[in-house]
Amino acid sequence: MELSERKKQILSTIVRTYVQTGEPVGSKALCDSLGGISSATIRNEMSFLAENGYLTQPHTSAGRIPTNRAYRLYIDDLMPRRAPSEALMAQIRRLMPDTSADSQRALLSAVGALSKATGCAALITSQVSSGTLIHKIELIPMGFNRALLVLVTSSGAVTSRMYSFSVTLTGELIGRFLSLAEEHLIGKELNSIQPATLQTIVASAGGFALELTEPVFALGEIIEELGKSTLTLVGETRLLSHPGITLSKAHEMFELFSGGDEILAMLDAWGKESGVILGGDTSYTALDRSSLVLSKYSVGNATTGYIGIIGPTRMDYDSILPGIEYFAHLLSADTQQKKGLI
Repeated sequence: MELSERKKQILSTIVRTYVQTGEPVGSKALCDSLGGISSATIRNEMSFLAENGYLTQPHTSAGRIPTNRAYRLYIDDLMPRRAPSEALMAQIRRLMPDTSADSQRALLSAVGALSKATGCAALITSQVSSGTLIHKIELIPMGFNRALLVLVTSSGAVTSRMYSFSVTLTGELIGRFLSLAEEHLIGKELNSIQPATLQTIVASAGGFALELTEPVFALGEIIEELGKSTLTLVGETRLLSHPGITLSKAHEMFELFSGGDEILAMLDAWGKESGVILGGDTSYTALDRSSLVLSKYSVGNATTGYIGIIGPTRMDYDSILPGIEYFAHLLSADTQQKKGLI
């Protein structure tokens, strides 16, 4: 049922007042806020909103508080969409990390800053885009049979792993490895590299085939790992500072996010540029008292994930959502500029 403009006005005021005070909202407070509407009319409208699932009453003598349905309507249709204030933008700019280092380090620093600024847990997801190329591969010897394997992508991501091999890494062997990598992998899309590609590299190594099997397939492990979506959660313990999120509820949330796959699948299905996921709208009871406020960010010219916060359902979405959107925009632009992409 479509709500009248007056009902929407009352509901919007209840949501904003409850977010600010944390106390149930009564008709007297609404009369003071709205003016021009009688207390009897407000009580009737509040009863209608309660009967239709927008409000609930925690105690018989108390005022009303918004339900998940009320928050959803408010966020989607009633909340004023505006740019963050100059003061908020200045605060966010001060929090931005130094992105002169590699982009992965910068992104982790950014999500930590976001958690600290909001007092909430913060998350970042990362997925290599279909256009990400293998830019550079290095095999740096650290002994007779130990070496650091390094892969750099066109988006600026740097991944390195230390490996111990069963063969001695001679200069000739390393040279042959790098030559084959240059021929078969450099400039190729990361997601296009299949096990058959690695087998082709080994087969074309000639007399070095047996010795190069381990380094080539170690490189394959790194490529496979980079191709997977990842989720990083920072500041989990800050959830405990919010009323309504108990220790047991926080533990449920930690368990859900630690796996990552279910949250990543949920975000993939959601697919919006930015917005709010209300925990009560999901199938996860671990999230029923919380919300995720998210925005997509990009490194280079391709979208590579979401950055945002997890906090209680009672949250100041009016300022937090535009703040997260600005943070993601600033992070994306700064990362691209430092990499010489814009």
